[in-house]
Amino acid sequence: ETILILIDLKHAEAAGPMLQYLVDADLDESTLAQLGRRFENSDWLKLAQAQSLRPAALDFSNAVLMAADQQARDPVRIAELIAAIGADDMEVWYPATVELGRAGIDGIAALVNVLADADAVDTHRAAIRALVAQSEAVVAPLVAYVNRGDTALNERLVEVFAELPRPAARPVLLTIAFASSSTEAARQT
Repeated sequence: ETILILIDLKHAEAAGPMLQYLVDADLDESTLAQLGRRFENSDWLKLAQAQSLRPAALDFSNAVLMAADQQARDPVRIAELIAAIGADDMEVWYPATVELGRAGIDGIAALVNVLADADAVDTHRAAIRALVAQSEAVVAPLVAYVNRGDTALNERLVEVFAELPRPAARPVLLTIAFASSSTEAARQT
């Protein structure tokens, strides 16, 4: 935080020794990933762009962002997060939902796989809640799933689109409603 404050105060050069300390610490991937989750991507970009701290700032920012991305997309971690979204406790399911959002398309695909699994009915509502929490980020990927024509999956995706606040979801809902392969339940939503 101190490094970012010094950059904001236009005294990036004063942060040089602190940055060097972090670089010399040779942090492992897990620690770098934790740093990546603690601060926003825009903070890492700000650090990377600090000319007086280059090349160390650029290299360190890249290492942090790559570690965070790799951890976010780890299939084992995603499976753990999928298990956590079904919890009743908001302090469990909400952070899992946020982390699935960080996983990007991998997180969305895992949530859609839950919806596509007829044996996972108990977790469908949790997967819908997690997808809705991703808001705009899910619209385009979910449209691709809708276009596959899986009637049972589309019925569940209609629930997601119906809860999304984004107006872009409305044309998708209409497309599903008027598709000849849609069920009556999908049309009514």
